[in-house]
Parts: sequence; structure tokens; C-alpha cells
Amino acid sequence: MNLLQETLHALQDFGKSPKDVRWCGNQGSVWFTWEEFVEMSKDVEYDDWGDIRIAIDLLIVGDDWWLERQYCEDEEWWQFETLPKKPKAHKRGLKLITNEGDSELDLDSINRSEQ
Repeated sequence: MNLLQETLHALQDFGKSPKDVRWCGNQGSVWFTWEEFVEMSKDVEYDDWGDIRIAIDLLIVGDDWWLERQYCEDEEWWQFETLPKKPKAHKRGLKLITNEGDSELDLDSINRSEQ
């Protein structure tokens, strides 16, 4: 798989184009332009099954969205993320932790079961 082509396809799949990209890099240490990413990635060929090859903290960032690398069971891909939308409901005094041991519960479930 070619990293640049994979990235272009991911952008297209989520209704974005290179013109929507503001910067590339990672959180906290380095950034580079889309044009620099193109130069760095155009000849990068890798197998998207098997060992993880692409930097796991690589980001492609737009105004309110980003692509981040994901991997699971020897496969890697671009994951599209957006800023979360603020809910309409405002509540005070919510519980943030459950008393149910190993349960993986969300805020709504914790507060429903704790009432």
C-alpha cells in the first residue's frame, strides 16, 4: 500500500481534500505542511497487514477534524475524528465512576444505575 494514496483516499472518503489540511505531524513535537507530507509519503510503500510500519502518532489535521493512525490485530489504517459537539443538556453533580467493578460504563449508564 502507498501511504500518500491511502491518505488521499481517506480524505476523499470523509469528504475532505488536501485543500482542507492545515498541518501534519504529531501532538506536541513536530509539524509539517501538506506539501512536505506529500514529498515524504509519495514513495512510502508498506503492507497494511502485519507489523505496524507507519508512525502511530502521525496526524493529518484540518480545522475541526483530523486523521490519526489506528491499528488492531496486525492491521493499520487512518481513523477520521472530529471535535465533539457540545450536548444540549447541562447537568450538575454527575458521578464519574461506577461502583460496579470491571464494568465499562458511559456517563449516562453510570448515572442511571447510581440513582
